[in-house]
Amino acid sequence: MIRGAIQFRRPEELGLVDSAVAAGVDATAVCARTGLVDLPIDIGYLAHHVAAVPGGSIMRSRFWMGAPYLAARSAPLRAAVPVAKRLVGLTELDARALLVHCSQEMTHLATFLPALHAQEA
Repeated sequence: MIRGAIQFRRPEELGLVDSAVAAGVDATAVCARTGLVDLPIDIGYLAHHVAAVPGGSIMRSRFWMGAPYLAARSAPLRAAVPVAKRLVGLTELDARALLVHCSQEMTHLATFLPALHAQEA
């Protein structure tokens, strides 16, 4: 099992400018650098764009992962990055596993976020 690390980033750091947010529409983007917990290695980026729609909200997620996005978080590993980039190859199976994970995570969040929102609103 891969234990993932998420380092949240401002959308602008990933080059995202959300015109809906700038226009005052009820929307936001949650962005992050993704990596490994057990090794100081980053393997990609994620962006979740959430916008209000009648009766709720819609979220669209994007992931950029694999060799082009690989980076070491510590100086001793930086020399190994070129070799690691040749070894890291994500597969369709990896993409499907991420899809299942996201579905499970969002289903879980849906069990308590509406009540939390109502409590805080």
